[in-house]
Amino acid sequence: MKNVIPLIMAVAVAVLATSCGAVVDKMLEKMAEETQKACPIRLDELTLMDSVKAESPKTLHYFYSINIPRDSLGPDFDFGAMEQMLEQGALNSARSKDAAPLRKTKAVLRHTYLDANGQLIFETDITPEKYGKQP
Repeated sequence: MKNVIPLIMAVAVAVLATSCGAVVDKMLEKMAEETQKACPIRLDELTLMDSVKAESPKTLHYFYSINIPRDSLGPDFDFGAMEQMLEQGALNSARSKDAAPLRKTKAVLRHTYLDANGQLIFETDITPEKYGKQP
């Protein structure tokens, strides 16, 4: 009997964790649907948020296009600086007051940036560990 109680508790914790994850996934689906209704969203003169979708487990995936062909940037273009700037922008957005309900879900916020021809420029995951740390 003593061995059964820890087993029952472990199963209960696993079921509870799974159901909470499912609740968060449903909440993220609703957030994605609402945001998607407004897409595409012009963020600045070069950047367009094309779409957003919820992915399991606990991930909200944003897709952006940058209105410049990657090939036209030239061999001396500093992609590292561009990636750093895009990641910092995504991190600032995740830390904003408006994003508080999203942070409570502890979701991963995936950002994918494509150029004008659909080529990948940059992809980053903003995790709870990243957005939980204040600068």
